Amino acid sequence: MNQLVKRISSLKYRHLILSVFLLFITVRSISLGTDISNSDAARWHRRSERFLEGLKNFDLSQTYQHYQPGVSLMWLNAPIRQFIYMYQRSTGSLAGIQPIWYPFLHGISKFALVLVLGALFLIQMSLIRNLYNDQTSLMYGVLLALEPYMIGIDRWFHLTSLEVYFGFTAFLLFILGLKLSSTRFVQFSAGVYSLSVLSKFTSLLVFPLYLYLIIKKTQRPKFYLFNFVLIFSLVFIALFPAVLTNWHDIIPKLLSVGASVATDTIRSEGTPIPFVFYYPVVLLFKLSVITLVMFLISLGNIKILFGKFKSNIYIAYYIAFYFVFLTVLQQKIDRYSLVFIPPLILLVSSYVSLTPAIFKKSFVLLAMLFFLTISYIHFPVYSGYNSPLFGGTAGAIHLGIYDNSGEYFAQAAEFTNEYHNVTVYVPDNIESFNVYSTNRTTSESKDTADILVKSLDIDRSSIDSGACNVKIGEFGPKDYKVVFAYKCN
Repeated sequence: MNQLVKRISSLKYRHLILSVFLLFITVRSISLGTDISNSDAARWHRRSERFLEGLKNFDLSQTYQHYQPGVSLMWLNAPIRQFIYMYQRSTGSLAGIQPIWYPFLHGISKFALVLVLGALFLIQMSLIRNLYNDQTSLMYGVLLALEPYMIGIDRWFHLTSLEVYFGFTAFLLFILGLKLSSTRFVQFSAGVYSLSVLSKFTSLLVFPLYLYLIIKKTQRPKFYLFNFVLIFSLVFIALFPAVLTNWHDIIPKLLSVGASVATDTIRSEGTPIPFVFYYPVVLLFKLSVITLVMFLISLGNIKILFGKFKSNIYIAYYIAFYFVFLTVLQQKIDRYSLVFIPPLILLVSSYVSLTPAIFKKSFVLLAMLFFLTISYIHFPVYSGYNSPLFGGTAGAIHLGIYDNSGEYFAQAAEFTNEYHNVTVYVPDNIESFNVYSTNRTTSESKDTADILVKSLDIDRSSIDSGACNVKIGEFGPKDYKVVFAYKCN
């Protein structure tokens, strides 16, 4: 009888997990391609093309395209670029990034990225089930699937989500390896962690935590450290052979990313927030109200939170290491806060799993209602989300933390395409605009421009349109517009 109950419970869990997975994929896939081209998306498409050409010509030095280094993204996108290239040629069109093709090209590339994130999401839920319980796993899945800012960045063609999902999956594998004293899970963790670093080098910030836990929490630290470093290195070199074939040129460039992150103050100079408070304040604006309130309630019951689930101590370490290093570094970018969201949601989920069934159901219902409300305001550009608790987009602009990374420039381009044979002056985020624009575009001079497109940003709380003083369009969330189109005299 007990065996039958377990089987029924397991079957129910699998059905629920499938539903959560489909929810995750669906909210990240609708209107992909026409929603947004983040500020450096087109550059990563071009880098993927050069990466692909290098592979086809067996020029392994071309696996290096950028110091971040974005290798995971380019491996994912290279076969898609090849498919689209062949399809373009079969239709007699010129290959490459063109406005007529870009939504299709961009949409397929982003959908492939969403599928990879979805696979990592499934793995995370499975690992959480083993580390915690079924209810924590399901709650984590629902909350992460519906987290607005997370959805927004997941819909970008960018490195951040790959870095975060690979990184947190690797850490969960590592915790399970410690729990089971399993070399196999530690090896898997090292391989996945290498993929996170190959996405973006800022993942190395948490490497000291792995070393600390191997030394302090394993009975054979030298053995585990050897396995971890070996697998990490093998995956890194296999997917990024440029570090061997052209090391004398590439290693200094890779090291420059550390210097850049440590000293670059361009993004942080526009905000009045002291460095130590930057990421906590950003999270106040970027977390959903439901997640934020429940996290604060969880902290109020900290003994239960960490007493019931020992794994939460490791999750707290993970958050603390990233917070310390990201706070110390000079460069401050709002999307870097994404690395905190999955572990924070896991802490919340573990606490909610201990509450009565009626509370869990009510909590999930509230999360869904909040998501629907935010979707009404922001769809399809969820990365523009700012918490209504603190004034939404208007509050972020007033505080000096609003950062436009291409949001609503696609919609502005679609609007200006209704005007034919005109020159559009786009002084900021022009790459997010011109991939959709069928008109002439410039970012240099507005003297010959017919239309001006300009946005609010971290250093612009209002628009100075100069001689282009006839507003013809405005774009943004339903509660506050952030991109404007003006007709020039």
